[in-house]
Amino acid sequence: MSGFGRADAPKSETAAVTVQVFDPEAFGGREAFLRQTGWLADACRSNLPRPGVTSVRLPGEAGLERRRRALASGVPLSRCIIRVIAVWRDGPG
Repeated sequence: MSGFGRADAPKSETAAVTVQVFDPEAFGGREAFLRQTGWLADACRSNLPRPGVTSVRLPGEAGLERRRRALASGVPLSRCIIRVIAVWRDGPG
C-alpha cells in the first residue's frame, strides 16, 4: 500500500509489492495448509460486511471474478475505447 503509513507525503507515484511464497510441504503438508487457510477464509467471509457492501471478500476475489466473466463473455470496453480502436481498424478517415 504505497503512500500509506508515512509521516511525509510521497513525492511521486510509487508502487510497492511484497511477495511471500511458502512451500506447504515444509510446514505441515498440503492438507494441513488447505485446512488452516480454508478455515481462515471461511472465518473472514462469515463476518458481517460493512454498510453498503453485500459480502466480505478476500484479496484477489474481485479480480478472479472479473477474469471469470471476461473469459466467459469477453472484456467490456467503453464507447470511447471502441472509437479509438475503430480508427486503427478502419484506417485514417
